[in-house]
Amino acid sequence: MTAAIVIPALNERPTIGAIVQEARSIVPHVVVVDDGSSDGTANAAEAVGAIVLRHESPRGVGGALRSGFQYALDLGVKSVVTIDGDGAHDPNQVASLLEVHANRNADLTIGARFSLRDLTCNGMPSSKFAANYVARAVFNFLANTDFSDVLSGMRAYDRTFLASISDQDGFSFQLDTLLIASNMKINVCEYPITVRYNALEPLATSRDELLDLLTFIRSIDPVSLQDQLDLVVTHVKSWLPVSFKCSNISVIAHPLPEINSYLFQLQDPWYERVLSHIATMEVP
Repeated sequence: MTAAIVIPALNERPTIGAIVQEARSIVPHVVVVDDGSSDGTANAAEAVGAIVLRHESPRGVGGALRSGFQYALDLGVKSVVTIDGDGAHDPNQVASLLEVHANRNADLTIGARFSLRDLTCNGMPSSKFAANYVARAVFNFLANTDFSDVLSGMRAYDRTFLASISDQDGFSFQLDTLLIASNMKINVCEYPITVRYNALEPLATSRDELLDLLTFIRSIDPVSLQDQLDLVVTHVKSWLPVSFKCSNISVIAHPLPEINSYLFQLQDPWYERVLSHIATMEVP
């Protein structure tokens, strides 16, 4: 199968070289989209043989991926795999992902970092798991879907599906792509993957990414959860803590304005009685 790997990257110089080298041992075409980096990411990727596309200024993960997709399609490949530029995804898992993608004749295959019914973190730090759990629960409820992992950046796309890809620029690109796939009723598969995270950096969620996701989620269904979403958005814009209750799991998002982020943490049910002062969104 002819395939290409597309890697969106913004200031990923410390990791991009090693990722490209591993990826080039799996597929012949590795495309790095430098989304306006200022640290030499593009040069580091080129030095180890990547095809590098440069954006003069950041366009967001969606904009970076669309540039990479178009280049890969022009190469004539049948499938395109996306992985992150920070080292979270192991390129050595790409071959297995592509094999499942081909064997199941899938239009989109998601590298799922955890199972829909298994609440273990599967190697994911608890703060990242908590944030992803909230996104999964809210998206599945509003979109009437049952995806295990709605924000995974490791995915395999069939070239025919890429013609209908999301036009979102921000982090909500990943959600919008799943919504389009669900509405088209195409064949979407999930394949379990493992991930790795760099503990030298705070494992928090950018407030800009959080607001982008909340705004997109609200657009899916302007009625359901509208009042709760509006309250949560108002609190996030004001750097206040917020709470999410999804089924029987509670998650608290703590503001970290010094790094423009929110830290998500799973909450023990015993403490729920003291949460009345925190804006809370409940998802059945």
